[in-house]
Amino acid sequence: MRALAPWAFAAILVGFLFRRIPPAEIALALGQSDLPLFIGISALGAATWFALESAAYAYLFTRMGIRLSWTEARSVRGMTYLLAPIHWNVGKAAVVLRLNRLKGMPILEGTSAIFLYQLMSMAALALLASVGLALLPLVGDGLDQTQDLASIPAALPFLIFIGCIAHCLILRTDRPDIALLRRLRSMRLASAFRRASPSHLAVLIAVKSVYHLIFAGAFYAGLRTFGVELPFSLVLIATPIIQIAGGLPITPAGLGTQQAAMIYFFSGRFGGSGNEA
Repeated sequence: MRALAPWAFAAILVGFLFRRIPPAEIALALGQSDLPLFIGISALGAATWFALESAAYAYLFTRMGIRLSWTEARSVRGMTYLLAPIHWNVGKAAVVLRLNRLKGMPILEGTSAIFLYQLMSMAALALLASVGLALLPLVGDGLDQTQDLASIPAALPFLIFIGCIAHCLILRTDRPDIALLRRLRSMRLASAFRRASPSHLAVLIAVKSVYHLIFAGAFYAGLRTFGVELPFSLVLIATPIIQIAGGLPITPAGLGTQQAAMIYFFSGRFGGSGNEA
């Protein structure tokens, strides 16, 4: 029953969306879209994300002492796509188990590397959201809908970015020398943070920033094929929230949660020109 719970919750969310938005209107919007262009944008985006994440996996685990080629990394990353619909956490756990069998990487060290990778991904998302908030007053075109977002200081997500970096550096160094921090640093779950140099963190953040920027670009261009025109700054702000919603372990592969978040941000509520259908 527990395995079926995420699917049941996803079905409730999708059912609510179709109840809120008449299927006939959705079919009409689909018929008026440039579907071949949308499929092309989606395919190009998916191939680029796959290549970038595989390269980031190869870089991360090789720097952690487990030599992983790009070919092997693509195999590992591809496996997670197949398992994520079962449960988001299953896909991440499968990376650790696969590397344990393939390379003999200890489970806790592999888990630590995944934690580091996810933290750098969060840092990249926060950085892009900060840029989006900084740009919003410049490109809002006076739309009243953007005023609520423009009132959010760009420094807020930037503080999350700083917090992610500080977390890594505090675990990596021996200062401040506090008993609690000494215990945390000695744990095997902190091993990846201890090994990662500032240059390693910079590379991971750069790759993940490009990854998320292309993700935002795919949203921006893909929605235009449905006649939904958005300020790119709004897409930069909303994309991190949409991706976080998709990562919540309450539905398989973000089914329902991502769609609800996209409709909330992109249906004209904050300056877009499209409707919910």
